[in-house]
Amino acid sequence: MTPDELRDIQARAKAELAKIDTAHTEENENRLRAEFERRGWKLTRSGSGKSGFTLVDPGRTRISGLTLADAQNLFKKIAKS
Repeated sequence: MTPDELRDIQARAKAELAKIDTAHTEENENRLRAEFERRGWKLTRSGSGKSGFTLVDPGRTRISGLTLADAQNLFKKIAKS
């Protein structure tokens, strides 16, 4: 791996962490929880940290290990359908 490749990987990792940190606010968590509930879904905190969320669809299928950024991206797809 070249130094340029390593810098590129580090930059992409920092950008992903920034997305997680930006999405992870109490206000955003409460907003997403309410928006999911309006559509019959349930967003719950399943652990500590920024990737400790579980999403349950109306059919009771569970998606675990989500960050709020993940949940936000999934909500955008759900809202379009």
